[in-house]
Amino acid sequence: GLDLVAAMRRQQRFMRSVLADRETSERVEVISDAIAAYGDFLEIVKHSVTPLEPSLIVDLVWHTHQQFPARYGAECRRLAGSFVDHDDDL
Repeated sequence: GLDLVAAMRRQQRFMRSVLADRETSERVEVISDAIAAYGDFLEIVKHSVTPLEPSLIVDLVWHTHQQFPARYGAECRRLAGSFVDHDDDL
């Protein structure tokens, strides 16, 4: 089963990392570049046989994309060739 407490702690660490670099990550050009890099990341995932770890800002875009499940699923299939499970258990 899902260890909800452990999952929350992982998300807390992730958000602390994001907020530590908030001044940089809130700039429009950084966000635009991160969205483009995320698209590239999904394309690379399509051809990878091993799990890949995105940069922090790309991971933030990934988390945000997942907030729209139907769109996320459809766009993953289109960009990566299949649904991409974001396993943050690592």
